[in-house]
Order: sequence, then C-alpha cells, then structure tokens
Amino acid sequence: MALTITRLTTPAKPKVTVNERLYRTADNKRLVGEGHLDAAFLFCTPGDEVDAAEFDSFELDEAGVEPMAEEKAEPQPEDKAVKAPPEDKAGIFAPETKREDKPAKRKRRKR
Repeated sequence: MALTITRLTTPAKPKVTVNERLYRTADNKRLVGEGHLDAAFLFCTPGDEVDAAEFDSFELDEAGVEPMAEEKAEPQPEDKAVKAPPEDKAGIFAPETKREDKPAKRKRRKR
C-alpha cells in the first residue's frame, strides 16, 4: 500500500490528510511508517488532518517501511464428540450402595 497524501486547501490553515499511521523518530526530524525500526512516537493515524506546515517540517521517510506480516488465522479445532460417539461407561463402575436409613448424628458445639 502506497502512502497517499491529500492536501486540503482552506482559507484558515491548509491541512494534510494521511491514510496510514506515521511515527516520529527519536530525534524528531523524520516521519516513518508503521513497522519501521526507527519509529518512536505516534504522529498521526489514518484519517487524521494535520497542519500542512507541521507536516512539512518533518522529512518523510518511505524507504524503510517494511510491510507488516498478516497473521494467519488458526484452523478451527476438530470436534471429537461429533466423530466418535461417547463410550458407555455404566458397566465399568461398581453400582452405588444404598445408605441405611439411620438418624443423622448431630455434632455438639463446644462452649
């Protein structure tokens, strides 16, 4: 994607609209694109209107802009429950024993 700069002429102050993120370098002399090794401070984001005089006070460096690698989406994990029916584990465990009907013992509170 190439950098596109649109100059807007208005009677008050001319403005510049930028279509990508630009960063200032640490020495505040150059503007570099996103992903550049010298990028230190965010200057503007896409769609921002910046004063033309302020924009022109920086040196625009497009040569060092490296394209950002797009992240690939991970494939959806397979749903194992759909492929194999659940096992019948009822025969594996011992049958539950019934509790005898005795009155519950109460614990005494200590005083």
